[in-house]
Amino acid sequence: APSMDIQVASNFERFLYYELGGDAAQLRQVMHTLQTTGVHRFANFDHSTFSTSRATDADITSNLRRVYETYGYIVDPHTACAFQDLHPDRLSIVLATAHPAKFPAAIAAAIEQEPLHATLEALKSRALVKYRLPADEAAIKAFITARAV
Repeated sequence: APSMDIQVASNFERFLYYELGGDAAQLRQVMHTLQTTGVHRFANFDHSTFSTSRATDADITSNLRRVYETYGYIVDPHTACAFQDLHPDRLSIVLATAHPAKFPAAIAAAIEQEPLHATLEALKSRALVKYRLPADEAAIKAFITARAV
């Protein structure tokens, strides 16, 4: 689904970091192996603690609708993916990953609602600000440092 259409999600890398006991050097090695071969196998991975699923765009729309009808709560498309294969006989905790107001078209298509968030609405009225910087690491660092609070 477009909400998850990325090759290596940052939370996957975070998962690997914790699976590797916080060993950043080993994480770099695993990420390099993944980039070059597309595969990495964990010798002692406990499969009983991990599950995966997938959700199509239609599934996401259906999950958005089902969560709203069941719980009266509007989730974003990313979070809707988490509801795809929950087992009704097992306690599950789903943590939302984004505010649904960031995805007005998806929410409207699913439940005909327009979720709003005051901060996002305030940003819509602000003028767009752009800065031209050279494609240079030092220039970018200096720009950020000069504006850091």
